[in-house]
Amino acid sequence: MLAADGEQALQEFRSHRDHIDLALLDVVLPKLSGPEVYARICKEKPNLPVVFATGYSPDIALLQKVQQQGLFVLQKPYSPRDLARTVPGNTRPASPFESSQIIRLTPLPNV
Repeated sequence: MLAADGEQALQEFRSHRDHIDLALLDVVLPKLSGPEVYARICKEKPNLPVVFATGYSPDIALLQKVQQQGLFVLQKPYSPRDLARTVPGNTRPASPFESSQIIRLTPLPNV
């Protein structure tokens, strides 16, 4: 699932929450940031794993905070292999990845 901004991402999550096993969130999203979206998602589905993606230089304070929370950040650009290496550590063993859906919350390109 894709969303144009953080608010739409929350709407998509709420519409499909029972079918989402992992969130891939861009750190920078219009209207609500990725961390803001994730904080709201966690109120409704507290154990949902997340991977944050960012194209900005790594912020040491952010990375330390993320690591303390057991969350992951992928530096853009990243390959499908990079994502695959990160995802298995974030999915619950009882939920096989092939039956999971990923909600990828990144801004859509202007059409």
